[in-house]
Amino acid sequence: MHDVVREMAIWIASDPEKHKEIWIVQAPKVKNWRDVRKISCICRNIENISGFRGLKESVRVLTLPTTCDLRRLTLEGCRMGEIKIERTISSLNNSPTIPCFSNRYGIYIGGCNHLKDLAWLVFAPNLVDLKVGSSNQLDDIINEEKATSVTGGHAGSIVPFQKLRRLWLSHLPMLKSIYWSPLPFPCINKIIIEDCPKLRKLPLGSESVVSNQELIIEYDEEEWIKEVAWEDEATQLRFLPSCKLQARPPPLGATSTSTFIATAIG
Repeated sequence: MHDVVREMAIWIASDPEKHKEIWIVQAPKVKNWRDVRKISCICRNIENISGFRGLKESVRVLTLPTTCDLRRLTLEGCRMGEIKIERTISSLNNSPTIPCFSNRYGIYIGGCNHLKDLAWLVFAPNLVDLKVGSSNQLDDIINEEKATSVTGGHAGSIVPFQKLRRLWLSHLPMLKSIYWSPLPFPCINKIIIEDCPKLRKLPLGSESVVSNQELIIEYDEEEWIKEVAWEDEATQLRFLPSCKLQARPPPLGATSTSTFIATAIG
């Protein structure tokens, strides 16, 4: 029996009534991943998914279930190129349903250098905290073409980030877009942009945030704010006063991915 499986079995057996409905899943330490191509988390009662550090390039896809009690997803230093969401079949009409995580939760991704986008976040309407960093190939957070594909053409009817409170993007050299058009953000209170030199536009319109809602936009490069392409003049007038230059962060080499993740969770 694998050590992780054994420890989980002992943990559950110690108090089966207490633990029978709550699962915490962490990727096991496997010596040889050469034959692994996909990983699927199929348990339905999951609160926390973390780990997958050091997965080899052969592991290309992580599939997550939506019918679970997910509270936190942490991916650190993984090499998988895609994250997918489990599709379920409706018992009423035998057709695929649009998946959706039901709980409020945080997602923290760091050092995943093969990910190109996070289009699956369209299925995360209750996301409250999103931090993504040190992922060198990430072009988009939610790409329009990919979102259309994964939703079966329903991307236009799904409005993401409606519960989002904090968005933290850090050390993403290829990132060009968060979302392709302005979005309403009824709950957001902070956006942090660090070392994202190609990100020139935020998904904000003049009415994205209600007038009495306080939003702070922190950035680390003085030149970055000068090159932001605002949706229009009204948007610039609305949000430019909310922008704040933060103290110079430590160099990327001085901050490990583990520190990045720990800061996000803390």
